[in-house]
Amino acid sequence: MTKHRSRSELRPLAFWVAGFFAIWGCFMGGNERWSELAEHWVLAMLVGIRSFLGAFAPIGSGAVGLPWLLASGDSSLGAARTWAISVQIVGMTSAITFVLCRRLRVDWPMVRGAVFGCLLGTPIGLWLVVPRVPWTWAIVLYCSMWCALGVALFQWGRVIAERPDPKLPAAPKLTRVAFLAGGLGGGCLGAILGGGTAIPFYVVMVLLRKSSLRTAMTSCTMLMGFNAFLSLAFLAAAGDLEPAILNRWLATAPIVCVGVPLGFLALLRFPPRFVLFQTAIACLAGAGWMLWRFQSDLGLEGLLAIALGVFYLTKACRTLTLLIEQRAER
Repeated sequence: MTKHRSRSELRPLAFWVAGFFAIWGCFMGGNERWSELAEHWVLAMLVGIRSFLGAFAPIGSGAVGLPWLLASGDSSLGAARTWAISVQIVGMTSAITFVLCRRLRVDWPMVRGAVFGCLLGTPIGLWLVVPRVPWTWAIVLYCSMWCALGVALFQWGRVIAERPDPKLPAAPKLTRVAFLAGGLGGGCLGAILGGGTAIPFYVVMVLLRKSSLRTAMTSCTMLMGFNAFLSLAFLAAAGDLEPAILNRWLATAPIVCVGVPLGFLALLRFPPRFVLFQTAIACLAGAGWMLWRFQSDLGLEGLLAIALGVFYLTKACRTLTLLIEQRAER
């Protein structure tokens, strides 16, 4: 009975996936683009891995796009950002449908606070911050955030993975912090990189809110999906969409469409401790590869900025944890 019920609950997800693949297949067949898929198999493989691991930490498939597309030499930072956002829309639609179909717990007060922060921060970031940010600064930001996240997952991954999943009481003060996290993630990370919007919110959920990994990730999924649609709508209204990455989107979107729900299914079925360890390795490996690829462009100043960024970000996480522990003891 339970098995039959779980299958019927996922019918909306099955309709969405089937509809997406039907439209994708008709477009590919009508334009005879099948031969172009093989050109981007490496990116598709990396995106598939990241989309699966994205159910355990907010490092979704769009996070792998920036270094790979910039390294190809034929994509600008704007094109890489557009690709990351458009791919994220497909993955987050599948993930949100899965979460709602399975009625998984979402911390809606915290999500609402972060969403209002994105509503303010994302347009400001896309309008004022992005035009003033050189692409080398984007690399510094990428490496700093993903290195710090990898170190944090190594340090607190076991605690986060073993935390129970009770319903937490309301915390009005933390919703204000979630508002700041949403504004920072949308206006800085999401606007510049096209991914990583929910990283500050994820830190707030697991370190300050003391949420379980499942509740933190379902809540982050809602925020990432909303910010992806908001960013794409803003870029379309401003006329800043760059269609040069269509072939890469066609090669990666189908993988993301099924990869993210599979990641959430694994999060529900298997102990997340081992996968969190793999996620931390993926974060550090991606940042390390980007450092190796662009070290000549960054120079000594860029490498020093990344080192300082990783140091202060990890120190900020440790300070938050210490303050919460001291407050709990009092």
